[in-house]
Amino acid sequence: MTDQNGQATVEWIALVLALGLAFGGLAAGVPAVDGRSFGGFLAHRLVCVVRGGCQDGERLLARAYGSRRARLVREHAPG
Repeated sequence: MTDQNGQATVEWIALVLALGLAFGGLAAGVPAVDGRSFGGFLAHRLVCVVRGGCQDGERLLARAYGSRRARLVREHAPG
């Protein structure tokens, strides 16, 4: 049998380098998020959960689409 001392170390180094490149690529591709806008969004959503829901834009939708279509738009809106 041949001596395989140190082979696992080389494989681990290659794995760590590959993962580092993958995570670096992901970090470069993610758009920058302004912490203030994200914090405001998160705080608004938490308040909506505590209150049991928010009526965000119901009047604006009704004004733009009419009440019947506004209800359909709200039902089929993502998120």
